[in-house]
Amino acid sequence: MPSQEPSIPAVPERDKRAGDTDRQRVADRLRAALDEGRLELSEYDERLQQTYAAKTYADLDTLLADIPGVAPVSASQVEPVADKNPHRYDDREHRRRKRRNRDKSIKQTWSGVGGATIFFTGLWAIQWIATGGSAPYFWPIWIFGFWALGAACATWAKLMKD
Repeated sequence: MPSQEPSIPAVPERDKRAGDTDRQRVADRLRAALDEGRLELSEYDERLQQTYAAKTYADLDTLLADIPGVAPVSASQVEPVADKNPHRYDDREHRRRKRRNRDKSIKQTWSGVGGATIFFTGLWAIQWIATGGSAPYFWPIWIFGFWALGAACATWAKLMKD
């Protein structure tokens, strides 16, 4: 006697479970709608919370129903391409970090020039006081000049690299 396996009932597409990539696509579309001025910030925030709480395609479809030019998630034929590097971060954030590191490096370079200026001017002032105001010319200018020239070249190179 053949065994009868229970048949799994067909589930309509809208009632199927949504995955993380589906939720992310809806979140991306909501962000685009916010950028386009179609959603207010409070409405975007509310819909975004609902997006990450959605369980089915129908839940996601309702979040995009009133936004023009968007196919319902349940009817979408597009499959997301797997990210080759899941650890990469947003390009804007990458540029922001590079700029912050560059600015920090430039600040350190010029802080060194400033520190040297104070130090060598102090030495010259001690010499000037010790000789009763008859110290030779202001010799630290040579140190500042060459050091500042090197710092300017380094700054220029860092700015041109980006």
